[in-house]
Amino acid sequence: MAKDLKKFTKKKFLHAVPMELFLEFLKPFVEDISLDMERLSPDSVLDFLLNMDENYPPKMVEDLHRMCDLSDPTGFDILTRLYQEKGIEIVPRKETGEYEAVSPQHLALLSYVKHPDIFEDAHDMVYYFHITNPAEYAGIDEREVEVSDTKKQNLEAALANYFHDRYKGRYCRVKFFSDGGDICATISHGKHLTTGTFLIKDKEQPLSYRDIKQGMLAYNPDTGRLKANASSIEEREKLAGLFAEHIIGDKDFFNHEKSQDIYTLEAFQKQWPEFKFNYKWDEEVTGVRITEIQLFSKSKKAWKFMLKDYDVLLALHEYRNVNLRTAAINYIKIRFDIMDGVKKTSRTVKLKPPSMAQFDRRKFENKIMEHLKRNGFVKDTKPVAIFTPADRPRASLSV
Repeated sequence: MAKDLKKFTKKKFLHAVPMELFLEFLKPFVEDISLDMERLSPDSVLDFLLNMDENYPPKMVEDLHRMCDLSDPTGFDILTRLYQEKGIEIVPRKETGEYEAVSPQHLALLSYVKHPDIFEDAHDMVYYFHITNPAEYAGIDEREVEVSDTKKQNLEAALANYFHDRYKGRYCRVKFFSDGGDICATISHGKHLTTGTFLIKDKEQPLSYRDIKQGMLAYNPDTGRLKANASSIEEREKLAGLFAEHIIGDKDFFNHEKSQDIYTLEAFQKQWPEFKFNYKWDEEVTGVRITEIQLFSKSKKAWKFMLKDYDVLLALHEYRNVNLRTAAINYIKIRFDIMDGVKKTSRTVKLKPPSMAQFDRRKFENKIMEHLKRNGFVKDTKPVAIFTPADRPRASLSV
């Protein structure tokens, strides 16, 4: 049994979920599985899931995997948001009027069975929320754009042509959505054709297939910045260029020498050893500290020095021969301690100038980016203005 299917093999979960949901899920596969549907129970479903093998229907197994993709807090938040946007009250209420408590697994299964359209939309979006290290591109200005159906179709066609030329496959699907004002898109496409011999129902059979790979784009009109993720640097740059051409309407919007000159340690190094994080303005952040730093040599005799500590800035005072003002720093890791309601949590950002800020972006992304900006780690990367204020393109955002 695949490791991630264990999310569905917990007795507490199986006893809390109505068996009618599992019955509806399993009905299409009833002729291919050995399970008594008339006597379906939490124990029989548990035994069924624990003994899954390669002879089970591939679509059933794949759909269970997809439900597992949404069976975590991120998937729960995405599904809940989509239901709210559509005005659908999916979670049942108690007699008191309060909502029933449901787990992420329960909501994923419920959505798959009762609202497959919402389930599919959520599954398209979940990849986007798990990206921790996208490439970032700064545009020539902060520009609002209107995303019409024609623009979406043109971008999808351009991406399909690009991936066809690259991998000789026709499949390409683009899903647009918005996230806090950002224009977002997930991209699914095929890779190179692969042929092999596989064991299918105890028989060796030749099979040709293409792996499906995903990419991501997210544009913030307030900052003029784009996040892009794909299999390679070349593909990320191509995605950014096609987005600029077909969505923003300016193919050179990200094509300037400062487009990836986004992050800096200059202010931090200049203030050493007096540097202190400015975070008191944010009541939810209880502490900020550097927990790791890596220095390197620019000379012919290459070396690297990496220090980890609870608070690296305090620890570095013991290294009198280390001067951060003049040192070559490869990266630093900054830990943010955050109060999430009544729960304490944290986020660690690996900052590697000029273009990398790697961290879990599923929550607190805007907050962390604001802290980085206020503490001098984010550059004003816009080049000399191409447009005067009167000429600057503005339009309403609609996705």
